[in-house]
Amino acid sequence: MFYSTSRKKRWKKGEEKSGNVLTVHRILIDCDGDALLYVVSQTKPESDACHTGKQTCFFRIVTGSALEDDDFTTLEVVSMIECL
Repeated sequence: MFYSTSRKKRWKKGEEKSGNVLTVHRILIDCDGDALLYVVSQTKPESDACHTGKQTCFFRIVTGSALEDDDFTTLEVVSMIECL
């Protein structure tokens, strides 16, 4: 279940257009309980998970006071998280 800030309502991924549903395998919580990490897989792994057409929603890099875009793959994002 997701929340759309533009539509101001909850929605299920893949329900309306793409048919690409996310299956949750694990939910991890950090040590002080203020962040969650969801480990998921897509029913259509060849498709893009983000509405922007990117494979992941985590493609923007914060550099100082600006945001830069990069074409990270999902595996690259997971590798970065695992390194932290």
